[in-house]
Amino acid sequence: MNSTISAVVQSSKGFDWYNFFSNPIVLALLSSGIIILAISAVLKYVFKLGEDSSNFKIGLTNISKLKTGVEAFVKKLINSITRKFMDTSFLDKLIHGLVISAYVATFQATELQKLGLLITQNTSTTKSRFLGNPSNPVYPEVVIWKPDNQFQPAGSGKAVLVACIETQSTLETNVRKWIFLASMGIIFNLVVPENDVDRTKNLLKSNNIDLLVKLQKYTFNTTTKRYDFLNV
Repeated sequence: MNSTISAVVQSSKGFDWYNFFSNPIVLALLSSGIIILAISAVLKYVFKLGEDSSNFKIGLTNISKLKTGVEAFVKKLINSITRKFMDTSFLDKLIHGLVISAYVATFQATELQKLGLLITQNTSTTKSRFLGNPSNPVYPEVVIWKPDNQFQPAGSGKAVLVACIETQSTLETNVRKWIFLASMGIIFNLVVPENDVDRTKNLLKSNNIDLLVKLQKYTFNTTTKRYDFLNV
């Protein structure tokens, strides 16, 4: 395989601003911030009304009502955010998405383009490129592929490199996906957390697909604030 599309470089940035601002929690906070600013503007207007002695009582009544409404809104918002962050599946999906983006960033997009290749990532919320039968599609997290028609890149193509990226909680649940890819004769990269390498090896061996997988591991480097990817 051409070295310009090598599976791994030593590290890539661990934070993706696009994914950050696309996150539903961040969007919710930003939306809430806009609402709070709007409420603040209304409060300022009400206080201005209160300065007029003829409308003083009306202003106080409006302030009291708005205060009650704002308190209820903020309480509801905090409870919603707390529930989201306490949801382990949500956190796992968030981490999964960050690792996928970091892995994709290890490839030189310009070099891929020179070779007529495209790179696609599939996440838990966005499925863009599948392998296999359309009636039973399989979505590896990363697919580097060559379009059948360079002038219509959105169409079909041939996979050049495939990577399945797992988290601690997805290993057992995605074994069937690994088996399917192996049955197609695809030697794919399996990228797992560093602490789960031994568990992954056991799963591969017990399913007789250990020879069809290029095992790789990742860890978050707290010094560089980047995800590091290494071959096992």
